[in-house]
Amino acid sequence: IALRPDTPMTVGRLHQPGFFEGLLEGPGQRYLCCVSRGHLEVGPARRGGPGCFEVTNQSANPVSLAGAGGVSRKLGKGDVGALMPGDCVEFIGNAADGSGAPVMYLRLELVCDMPEHRGYPSTSAPTKAVVDVHVSASSSSSPGPAGGGRGGGGGGGGFGG
Repeated sequence: IALRPDTPMTVGRLHQPGFFEGLLEGPGQRYLCCVSRGHLEVGPARRGGPGCFEVTNQSANPVSLAGAGGVSRKLGKGDVGALMPGDCVEFIGNAADGSGAPVMYLRLELVCDMPEHRGYPSTSAPTKAVVDVHVSASSSSSPGPAGGGRGGGGGGGGFGG
C-alpha cells in the first residue's frame, strides 16, 4: 500500500483488493469480515512534520492507534487520530472463544523511509510514502503473531510492526 504525503487515501478491502485476504490467512481469516470495505481514511497530518498522517476510522469496527511508549487510543466510527512514524494502527475484534474479549488481529506500523528521516534535506523528499505491513493474527485474547506478511515497496514512509 503506497501512501502519498499530500493526498488522502482510503484503506480497506474494496480499495486494496486481495491485500487483506492475503494477510489474514489461517486463524486470522475469521477476522476478515471485521475489515470494512472502506475502513480508514489516511491523509496528510495538519501538523507533525514529514511522514505524519491523520487517520479517520470510517468503520463501525474499532481500531486503536498505538504510539511510542505504549500509549494507545481507541478510535470508533468517525474518530480521528494522528499517526507518526513508529506508531501502529491495530485492528480490533472479539476473541474466538466467545468471551467477547477484545483481540488485536492485525497491526499496521507506520515506517518512514523519507529522505528527511534518513538525514537528507527535506527538499529532496519523495512524492510518496511506502507502507510496509506486518501482520499479527490471533484467535485468542492475547495478541501475538499467528500469521505474517509484508507488503509495500521503497521510496517514502509507511506502515510496518
